[in-house]
Amino acid sequence: MSNFSRIIKGRARCALHGKYGVPMICMVILVFAYLIISSPFNYSVIISQKSSSVIIYVIANILLFLVLFEAGVGFSYMHLKIARNEKPEIKDLLFAFFNRPDRFIPVFLVKDGIFFVCLLPSFILMFMPVTEATFPVYSLIGSLLTLIGCIAGVLITVRFVLAEFLMIDHPEYSGMEGIRESMRLMKGRNKSMLYIYVSFLGYVALCILSFNLGFLWVAPYMAETLCFFYLDTIGEPMVIPESQQ
Repeated sequence: MSNFSRIIKGRARCALHGKYGVPMICMVILVFAYLIISSPFNYSVIISQKSSSVIIYVIANILLFLVLFEAGVGFSYMHLKIARNEKPEIKDLLFAFFNRPDRFIPVFLVKDGIFFVCLLPSFILMFMPVTEATFPVYSLIGSLLTLIGCIAGVLITVRFVLAEFLMIDHPEYSGMEGIRESMRLMKGRNKSMLYIYVSFLGYVALCILSFNLGFLWVAPYMAETLCFFYLDTIGEPMVIPESQQ
């Protein structure tokens, strides 16, 4: 698995050579869009803490995450173009919105629904009353619940990881068809994908230490690696740029 991971990641670095600019700009756009849109709702729930504010906060975040998921499909489309030696464009972020965005909603509901259930205990703890004395204990428990929930979510959803790529390549696929085909193709490959995930943990730690600025480089690298994992799974040969032949 380590050799396979090294090969796939090497292909990703090769494909991204000289093409980091557009994915990085798109990352900045997505981050600022999220911060600008979510800030009023986050501020409202912190100040008010009324049940109505919490409900509005939850609904707003679900809708916002759906929009970001659709934009994420565009981000995957952009990286798929890079993997196929095509020119990426900022407008690629809007791919899903102009290609029957409703198709991708079931994938969003399945993936994010699973993560929501896995992280539900930590969400509940977040809204429980905390005193100064109990804050350290609650923080520790919340961190452990979040970590366990994330790990469980990844282990469950790894089999759906190819759904968006399949739906990009097959416009006739519905969301559930993409999920079912991803599950079929991932049989026997889940461990390889999980190994690739784990291989990026060091990069993620460095990104956190850099106040998340490192994600401008690491996120495109991870996305491109996932693209080549998909291409390898479906048996599509790698396209080598002329400048690197």
